[in-house]
Amino acid sequence: MKTSSFACNSKFYAQEYFPYGLSRSGEFTREQVSLLENHGHAYQALWDGSREASTEEERDFILVCRGEKEANSSHEKAWLRFCEKTQGQSTVSSPSKADPSVPEASDSDSVFDEDL
Repeated sequence: MKTSSFACNSKFYAQEYFPYGLSRSGEFTREQVSLLENHGHAYQALWDGSREASTEEERDFILVCRGEKEANSSHEKAWLRFCEKTQGQSTVSSPSKADPSVPEASDSDSVFDEDL
């Protein structure tokens, strides 16, 4: 019996990053959405080391995740795209005045210059 690469039993939605769904995010192609939804849990487990590779394709995937090999397969490219879009994000949020990375407007930054 041949082992199937990236097999998993549940759908991967990553709602903490894409609350309206991977397909509605505009960040992925239809093929990437399908791959992520159907194999995302396997990708994540291989990536974080909680799952051992059982096929050559999965071993190659781990090498790509480690940066030891160039991404060639659609599985590898979809996961790298996901990582690129989620790296450094813990949740989706909009900037607010409480966010120190968003500069507050001051009176001197006014669009309307009173001296004109």
